Amino acid sequence: MLYGYLFNAPHIFAHGFLTEVGGLDLRDYILIFLYKTGILHDVKPWSLYNATSYLIWVSHHMVGISLCYPILFMFRENETVQLICIIIELGMAPAILFDNIRSMFSSERIYLHLLCDIGFWYYFFYHRI
Repeated sequence: MLYGYLFNAPHIFAHGFLTEVGGLDLRDYILIFLYKTGILHDVKPWSLYNATSYLIWVSHHMVGISLCYPILFMFRENETVQLICIIIELGMAPAILFDNIRSMFSSERIYLHLLCDIGFWYYFFYHRI
């Protein structure tokens, strides 16, 4: 996506966007379906969630799937729409980095975990607001 935006290649941007939506969102829907219908019994992490988690997850990914086709077919050449998509997709990367750093260290390092949690939630709310 970023390459397509920087080098004015809408087809590359569309490919990256489709990889995100089709590769991640649809995969999650298929895994939820396979787990809930009983075809696969131990699908991680879906076997750990309750019904409310499924509802939140489905509604979260519904936005990306419902906006995928208009962006791909009508707005993929619009640089402003491309930039908004990149900000939304890559905007949470620092928050995920804080969470990954936190998971590398044992829970005995309370201050490091606290610092990573503060960084994660600060950036999460900063990005959302």
